[in-house]
Amino acid sequence: MGGTLGVAAGALSGGFTIPLTTGTGVAVGGAIGALVGAIVELTDGNAAEDATPGPVGGKSASEYDRHVQGVAGAQGSLQGLQEQLNKAKGPKAQQPIREQIERLKKEIKGHEKEIRQKWPNGSPE
Repeated sequence: MGGTLGVAAGALSGGFTIPLTTGTGVAVGGAIGALVGAIVELTDGNAAEDATPGPVGGKSASEYDRHVQGVAGAQGSLQGLQEQLNKAKGPKAQQPIREQIERLKKEIKGHEKEIRQKWPNGSPE
């Protein structure tokens, strides 16, 4: 639940960073969203449930959700950057956007790798 709220907060805050470029706004919004999500996870009132030990090896449902939400958030940011790249004129204006896109693609691959390694059947049991 906290991760979902964090993604929503990131999207909202990304839209309100008016003095920043859209790409920077998305990045800042995503960071704020991750922080809010982490805070909510720690304080969401399910402390007893969260304190219950999960499966061995850190294969908990909350970790799985974090990776899935990380992929979804990065893919959403990636779509915005693709649109921004299409509007940018000239290679000099496109370069920082391309770099952000590459970072997001690596982030997505990292989350997907974690999911494949820890949950080969597709989700926590």
